[in-house]
Amino acid sequence: MTSVNIMEKLCLPSLDEVIQASVRMAPYIKRTPLVRLDIENLDREIYLKLENLQPTGAFKIRPAYNSILTLSKAQKAKGVCTISSGNMALGLALAANQLSVPMAAYLYKSAPKIKIEGIRRLGGEVRFLTEEKWFRCVHFEEPLKTLETMIHPVINNEVLAANGTIGLEMLEDLPDLDAVLIPFGGGASTIGIGSVIKKLKPQTKVVAVEGEHAFPLSMSMAAGKPVKTLMRPSFVKSIGSVSVFDEIFQFSKDIVDDVQVVSTASIEEAIRIISSRNKVIAEGAGAASVSAALQDRSLKGKKIVCMISGGNIDISEYVKILQGEPV
Repeated sequence: MTSVNIMEKLCLPSLDEVIQASVRMAPYIKRTPLVRLDIENLDREIYLKLENLQPTGAFKIRPAYNSILTLSKAQKAKGVCTISSGNMALGLALAANQLSVPMAAYLYKSAPKIKIEGIRRLGGEVRFLTEEKWFRCVHFEEPLKTLETMIHPVINNEVLAANGTIGLEMLEDLPDLDAVLIPFGGGASTIGIGSVIKKLKPQTKVVAVEGEHAFPLSMSMAAGKPVKTLMRPSFVKSIGSVSVFDEIFQFSKDIVDDVQVVSTASIEEAIRIISSRNKVIAEGAGAASVSAALQDRSLKGKKIVCMISGGNIDISEYVKILQGEPV
């Protein structure tokens, strides 16, 4: 058996590693469009990086494919698994299905049904943990014994390199961008994208966005060290945690210029704006970046890219939000 508690040394990806990941994944993923948020007379230019248009509805398809494609034959033969709030598991299920590799996912029961059903539809096995055990295991506080090759959604160098390809595409499509706003969950997307942005256009502001239901990065940056926080129930599932990984915190000190914490109400409003203006479905985490972009006064007059990290929101919740009803 292998264990999630066996961690690899996490390193920032080099540009060569990101480019190699881009080439490796090209046959399997979409290059997603960058479109302007369609609001008149706005005092800033906001662009949406539509990762919700990936085959599984989230950017996690990139690290899923890159991780499997770099495994040895023996590792693939054992099958793969991940511990995820949903999107990484969904991405890994599709990648494993397409590459003929057995797959399992460790989720908590409150994960969005659309993600659970998608994993099963793609032939993946869903294994439920209590929410408390899930957080302990994903943060390496409790062993999780697995028969399969574990692909951790954050502490994984192939994951960071794959996420970096999003940063490459942002700069190729909008070379004169001033700021990038990225939803912050485990932090792998923020660090992967941000590291590329800082290498190629260091004056660009990298902003991590958290929700008011849980904002450990904001608290940790203020404290100068990783700290634990409470996580309140919310329909916003892919951002927010009880703590920040030590490695991610250290990288964040050099890469992240600002952390914005947005309210649940403002995320709901951003979902409605994205839907009405651009006819795009964004889940709570994906809309958080737009919420912050609209509110941050320091971004006035700037060209801003918001990562729409995913669109996997339960339809019943989405309808309530569009109608302005409590979720």
